[in-house]
Amino acid sequence: MVSHETGNYNTYPRLQSLLDQFKSSGSVAKPYWASDALTKLNASGLLHEADAWATASEQLFVLCWKIDVEDQRHNTMITG
Repeated sequence: MVSHETGNYNTYPRLQSLLDQFKSSGSVAKPYWASDALTKLNASGLLHEADAWATASEQLFVLCWKIDVEDQRHNTMITG
């Protein structure tokens, strides 16, 4: 199935993993917002929850796509 203009879903980033990946890659470009976001999470005492947020948002991402695709699959008005 090919579907256009469906699902503009995002997930909560795994900030520490993202920064570690950029540091190890030797890349000079990195997401400018990731360091600040990680610092704010740490300062607010929420850093320990970040992985749980990422996991939950990834599961929601998959569920939203599944529902979207199943709705399209069952829609009799969609044709190839």
